[in-house]
Amino acid sequence: MIGKWVKSLIHTSQKKLSENIDSPWYFFGIMFLAAADMFISVLPTDVFLFTTIYLKPKKWLLASVTIAMGSMIGASLICWGLEYQREWVMNSVFPEVFTHPKWAQAERFVTKWGLGAVFLTGLGPLPQQFTLILAVLGGISSAPILFWYAVGRLIKFIAYGWIASHAPDFLRFINTEWVNFLSSQNNKSVKKQKRSS
Repeated sequence: MIGKWVKSLIHTSQKKLSENIDSPWYFFGIMFLAAADMFISVLPTDVFLFTTIYLKPKKWLLASVTIAMGSMIGASLICWGLEYQREWVMNSVFPEVFTHPKWAQAERFVTKWGLGAVFLTGLGPLPQQFTLILAVLGGISSAPILFWYAVGRLIKFIAYGWIASHAPDFLRFINTEWVNFLSSQNNKSVKKQKRSS
């Protein structure tokens, strides 16, 4: 039941967005959805990006940066909220986790590798919430977490946007050049066969 509701919500959102792509609020809408994805985790930000670029290919950079900024807003809310409530979470919500001897080992690991993991998570397609939460609870300040997360998200969405906006032209170019090359090779071999016969 929930799965059908979520699919319906995504389909309706995508349809409404594509119908209103020329509206002044459109890019704020996809930014809001990207921020909400940090809390809901089922909104396909990549699909919103590709739909926007398909409908408005010249706005690929704006769409890419807008979705990256939306992800950053959501990540900021998670990190700052958790940083503000860190002690309460550690002492009240999951005290057995944070008093366990393995937690000290986990904190050392997060301190050593946490920012690299945040950067790689920002680049990747997997949910980012767990990495962000673990980095904050591991004692890393929100500012460097958000910086490296932003760098990862910008690289990811700008690369996706550029590929999505340039792929049709690139594929047409490859197709035309490849067909011309094969045709010319075929013509040469036909001419060689005619000469040898």
